[in-house]
Amino acid sequence: APQTTGTHNFQWRMVHEIVRWFGDYTPNVPIPVGYAIPNPPSPTVYFPDLTVVTVGVSPSNPVANQQVLITATVKNIGNAPTSGAAFSIDLGSAPHNIAQYLYPADACGLYINLAPGASCTVSYNVTYTASSSSNTVTLTVDPNVSVLESSETNNSLSYTFSVRGMATSGGGGGGQPSLLPDLALSDILLSPANPVVNGFTNISTTVTNKGTIAANGTSFSVDLGATSRSSAQLVTSGSGCGLYINLQPGASCLISYNVVYSSTSSVSSNTVTIRADSNNTVVESDETNNTKTLTFPITLGGASSMGDNRNLANTLSAMQRQLDGIMRQLQSVLGR
Repeated sequence: APQTTGTHNFQWRMVHEIVRWFGDYTPNVPIPVGYAIPNPPSPTVYFPDLTVVTVGVSPSNPVANQQVLITATVKNIGNAPTSGAAFSIDLGSAPHNIAQYLYPADACGLYINLAPGASCTVSYNVTYTASSSSNTVTLTVDPNVSVLESSETNNSLSYTFSVRGMATSGGGGGGQPSLLPDLALSDILLSPANPVVNGFTNISTTVTNKGTIAANGTSFSVDLGATSRSSAQLVTSGSGCGLYINLQPGASCLISYNVVYSSTSSVSSNTVTIRADSNNTVVESDETNNTKTLTFPITLGGASSMGDNRNLANTLSAMQRQLDGIMRQLQSVLGR
């Protein structure tokens, strides 16, 4: 084949092998040389690509001893799914207590499992115990580089903020009020007031943040007592009281349980205890008003099924009470 580009002439004639050429040359055929051969298309390669899209704190300008909610959004921008990817968080150099990981209901759990294009949120509660002019938190996905990704350079994102010194009231009256939340519980209420065995009972309390800053992602616990139960259901919903308590200063929400006690004794004394900030992770201006307890008797009462007239009245009364509580919350929101 020609070694140079251009147009090359081509002719041929017959040959008696090892003797002689004979006959006429064929007509000349110009042969162009040098046309580029197209490259074959590159095969598609499938890899996940985990990246941290956002990192933030709430409140954005916290004070020392205030609970801070740290959130980060993780997204798979690759073209293949990922499963079982680890993640880690660096809370910065400011002194702090042990962070509480808030288990979400999406793909960010103990490990990250994301389809291409999907995202999820990682959240932590932490309290910084001293001021800092500059504190940086960093969220890293796949810190051990155990997931093969199309890019390994976008797995971390940082956010820098300051932690202010806590202002406290001065002895001479010239100081500022403490910047702390204060979760207080109202007295526990029963509906009906005299529960009966196998009857529907609603147990509730109102949580109010009497402090000067928000309480976010705060745990609570409900001990329904030693009396045996056939069912117990958390019916709280809406703003403020869900899986965690999230309340702005002055705001309230309702913690409510529907319970059916199944004790067979003629008279049974039962004690219910409800606690806000049950893990004691929130520094509050008052730590003495987080718990309420109520002891009450449970009688046989003659109720044998939910179809009984007494149980029907109890159920309607409890439903009315829950509706009243929801209306109070709506009025509180609309009034602000």
